[in-house]
Amino acid sequence: MEVHTVNVKIRALVERDIPFLWDMLYESVFVPEGEKPFPRTILNEPSLSKYVEDWGKQGGDIGLIAENEQQAIGAIWLRLFDETQKGCGDTETPEIGIAILKEFRSKGIGHRH
Repeated sequence: MEVHTVNVKIRALVERDIPFLWDMLYESVFVPEGEKPFPRTILNEPSLSKYVEDWGKQGGDIGLIAENEQQAIGAIWLRLFDETQKGCGDTETPEIGIAILKEFRSKGIGHRH
């Protein structure tokens, strides 16, 4: 399979990116092959919304945005949770989210150095 790379710039996630971060959270929800995607309202579930809700208002929120010349195309973000919100990990290890728009997958973006 031939992989075509895309000209991508990586930059820090800033407040104006929060709507896109919600899009990336939706893209990161696993859907088994052949299954219908979940409705976007799944993002209202506290177990998912906690990964973006109030982004940047608590210490430890870190993220990067991948963008080409025209638009943001992907994101990776880290969030540290306290005892009241923790998910899969503990209170000392941040949880990571990562996603890329479907049309930019398999183009070598994840292999960039």
